[in-house]
Amino acid sequence: MVDPNSIVINPDGTERALRQIWGRPTGRVIAPMSTKSIFFDGDTAAGQSDHVLIGDYDNFSFTDGAGNDKPFSFSVWAFMTDVSASNGPFVTKAISGGTTETEYIFKHASGTLQTFLYTSTGTSNRLRLDSNAAVLSDNTWHNIIFTYNGDKDTPSMKYYVDGLTVAATQAENGDYQGMVRTTQPLLLGNTNNEPPVAGQAFEDQMADVVIFNKELTSTEALGVFGGTAGVAGSGRVKDMNKFSDPNSIISWWQMGDGDTSATDGIIDSIGSFNGTLENGAKIINAKNLKSDYITKIL
Repeated sequence: MVDPNSIVINPDGTERALRQIWGRPTGRVIAPMSTKSIFFDGDTAAGQSDHVLIGDYDNFSFTDGAGNDKPFSFSVWAFMTDVSASNGPFVTKAISGGTTETEYIFKHASGTLQTFLYTSTGTSNRLRLDSNAAVLSDNTWHNIIFTYNGDKDTPSMKYYVDGLTVAATQAENGDYQGMVRTTQPLLLGNTNNEPPVAGQAFEDQMADVVIFNKELTSTEALGVFGGTAGVAGSGRVKDMNKFSDPNSIISWWQMGDGDTSATDGIIDSIGSFNGTLENGAKIINAKNLKSDYITKIL
């Protein structure tokens, strides 16, 4: 009988036994690339606003500082047990209320996607994009992408969920004159509020967050999802080193795989902007998250 620990799966789905040296299996092992995620409990109590702290870097401010925007895109894999009870951000560079300094907020509210780009440190003058309906499902891993063309005069913002364009309404509140550059840190899972209020703290799981310095095309968005457009569960987390335009990626945080809870333990797998788990955010096993396979040598 073959030791089950020496059985591996080939890329074509067939099985084979590893050869053994000194009684230990050895050879090439095909393994899922992404098996972890980061869990956020959404707690709004003081000192409990868990998030991933990246920091304040010009690479994440999409402006030349003179009122001219630059194109960019966000991609995140997210899972929520109860979408209707969840309301919080995926990616932010903002603090709101009291001391208000807002640059951008990418979030959902009960499954409805919302993004705000601010032209001043307050909340009055901004562009916003709202999906026309809730587009996220309970107990489902979704790939969620936001894109912006970087043209403040004729702005175009879009959403893709699981590789499919989402119907959304774009609006200008007040007088939008291009994005402001703030000193707020880039955060995953929270605004920079302590404590946050409702809508400022994400609840549940995130995996594989990517920031691009371009407006992704529909073809590229589908490539990031890696499945049948609009069919949740058909996609898989991709190795972003193999993305069709890898030079457009500023950062890729795998959000658990190969990471630790130490300072700067959330590794930027493409850029140099490692993150740190804060206030109880933790790495967990990501159930039902599909991904590309990688080859390991034993």
